[in-house]
Amino acid sequence: TYDYTKNNPSTAKQRSEQRNDAREFDDRRLGNRSNRRDMDRVGGSSGSSRYNEPRVLMVHGLDSKMNPDRLFNILCMYGDVNKIKFLASKRGVALVEMKNQVGSENTLTHLNRVKVLGQSISVSQSKHREV
Repeated sequence: TYDYTKNNPSTAKQRSEQRNDAREFDDRRLGNRSNRRDMDRVGGSSGSSRYNEPRVLMVHGLDSKMNPDRLFNILCMYGDVNKIKFLASKRGVALVEMKNQVGSENTLTHLNRVKVLGQSISVSQSKHREV
């Protein structure tokens, strides 16, 4: 059987409008005034700079068993992660670039002085602008 509703432009448009309405409701419920397209756009004219500018964090005290995949899985719960770089010169230290300041603040708030793999990690803002 062929589903005629999939190719019907009016129903596709209605589905798109429903998704947009749901996103706007989500944003209002979370207290965000700008829509997600504005939050994702770097250097955009609308939206707050808190959503646009990437932030770099230093994570100290990582266990030797920690790798970039594990660290990514931990950090992505608090915000979008752009890059992770383990420092070869300092053991147990990683630079993490978050997509925006909100993710950076969430990570600082929830992961600073938390035990991960048996060791307490320290999360702080880095002086670096990007990784």
